[in-house]
Amino acid sequence: MASSLYLVVASALYIVIGLGVLGHRVLPSILLGVWVGQALIPVKKLHQNPAAMKRSWLFREMTNYFEMTLVMEEKLDTRKLYMFAQHPHGILPLCPVLSAYFVSDVVPGGKIFCLIHSGIFHLPIVRFFMGEWGALTADKESVAKARQQGEHCSIVVGGVAEMFLQSKCKEQVQLRKGFIREALRNGYDIVPMFHYGATRMYRFIGSASFWRSLSSCLPFPFFLVGGRGGGLTLVPKRVRLVTVVGSPMNIAALYGAPAGQPVPEPDPAKVDEIYDKWKKKIACMYYRHRPKWETRDIDFIEGSRA
Repeated sequence: MASSLYLVVASALYIVIGLGVLGHRVLPSILLGVWVGQALIPVKKLHQNPAAMKRSWLFREMTNYFEMTLVMEEKLDTRKLYMFAQHPHGILPLCPVLSAYFVSDVVPGGKIFCLIHSGIFHLPIVRFFMGEWGALTADKESVAKARQQGEHCSIVVGGVAEMFLQSKCKEQVQLRKGFIREALRNGYDIVPMFHYGATRMYRFIGSASFWRSLSSCLPFPFFLVGGRGGGLTLVPKRVRLVTVVGSPMNIAALYGAPAGQPVPEPDPAKVDEIYDKWKKKIACMYYRHRPKWETRDIDFIEGSRA
């Protein structure tokens, strides 16, 4: 309530300022006022209500729109802590967002804080939704905070780079090693997640390489997309989505450390060994659960940044 009142007051103040600065142009002044006013309100962090998301009309209708289904290879031991490593990102990360609808099914009684690009927290209105969703900035400090809270975390491994990997012939997946190091440092087991259909919802309007270059110069990715109907729109194509949650990988055991025991400074050579096993695990899972309508082979793109 206090935040809502503050938003109204702050927005009204900056609308008045905008009317003076912009020569009484009403619509630009209103947009400026709301933009600046909402930017002054802090976003909730380390906050998530899985039960509320499961009851959410918006989440329910969006998952129904895509006929989204969840497949779990095995029931997870909720006494352990997991880092969920998601693939692929898609042009817009709707699948990682919608997977929050299944948090209470995947880890009953637990929470999963998702690590996202820091620039998203600069976007008006969206930043508040991300906070309610349980998002944190994608950095090692956020992983440590989630671990200190005794909660799970998740990351879209390919990040922004994977957004621009769109191919009709192959399912391209960007791989990196950093998430393995952070999982070792914080005593997490890693659980693979794959979203079939995530790269079929949108297409770029214009060259993907152009938008990639432009986004590298901005605090957050920017591009134009086409969805349902083929034109410029944020409404996604109505495609089927299947999210598969794979069996966990006990990376501490693979490293040679006690289960759940943090490894403060992981040996790069051992990280490489785990990374190779991870890549094989993702490939096997992809082909084991690939729906009949997904005919593309998986293609791993090695990350330029570890």
